[in-house]
Amino acid sequence: MLREASHRPEIISDLDLTIITIQTRTESFISSRREDPSVKEREHALQSLDLSYHKYKEIIRHLDEGIQVHILRRLFSAVLLIATVFLQFYNDLAAMLIQFRENCVEWAMGRRSELK
Repeated sequence: MLREASHRPEIISDLDLTIITIQTRTESFISSRREDPSVKEREHALQSLDLSYHKYKEIIRHLDEGIQVHILRRLFSAVLLIATVFLQFYNDLAAMLIQFRENCVEWAMGRRSELK
């Protein structure tokens, strides 16, 4: 039991020493990376790539919207043309039916006058 008790302070002190060493080396590494010009260049390049990527996605989105608007305009024009054709067809049909009705009324009036 005494042996275990005597070893524990050494283990704790070794662990503390290891933690302090890791912290010191980490801080040293981080500070060296802050001052390194190649790190700043790489960071600038990565920011530039990120900005370029977002611009690319924005352009693609605008192109997609533009294509959709163009398609919708063409579709609207086609629908308008079809509506115009149908409107003309039904107007012509209405005129023919009115004429046919008038001819029927005249024919019926002629038959009535023949009967009298």
